[in-house]
Amino acid sequence: PLLLAAALLLAGRAEAASLKEALEQKLAEGLQEPVTIADYKLSFQPPLATLEGLRVGKAGPQTGGQPLALVPLLTVELEPAGLLDGALRFRSLRFEKARFHVGGAPGAPSNLRVFLAHLFQKPEGQPGAAPAIGEVWLHEATFVFFTPRPAEAAPAQQETKEVTMTIQSLHAGNLAPPPAPAGQAQSPAAE
Repeated sequence: PLLLAAALLLAGRAEAASLKEALEQKLAEGLQEPVTIADYKLSFQPPLATLEGLRVGKAGPQTGGQPLALVPLLTVELEPAGLLDGALRFRSLRFEKARFHVGGAPGAPSNLRVFLAHLFQKPEGQPGAAPAIGEVWLHEATFVFFTPRPAEAAPAQQETKEVTMTIQSLHAGNLAPPPAPAGQAQSPAAE
């Protein structure tokens, strides 16, 4: 997605608004979630994108009416070698003051689990293993977990319990999808 945006910028074929729309569309296709961006900046040395006002996911009752992620500032650094062979590999993702709303229907994977499965999904026709992420940094991140409360009402009318966790600073390196159990295809969303 970011490679396409960079190519459009270099070729001079797109105005700022249409480049933003193309970036939102490619991210939404790759993540299989709606994506909006308030503003962005691209740099080529090193290859990185700074996304401001990032919103990922649909708002729903399982997440208190909020989308999966609200990220005021996300800096994405790409592996230069990946750009040369057409693969999109992240060197680092830096989230500033992000807010994640995690929930899902009872018995189904959470929206965060499904999102991560799409993030680590290997593009069709690309050889090798699913992509890894070099480093992830979270600074002042908040996770709000919504879990259904036991109720006698129909599932659509069940209340949710909200648990909030704040992370002041977190750094994780060499993130990769977990290996699939023997005899099963790799699909974190199906677990």
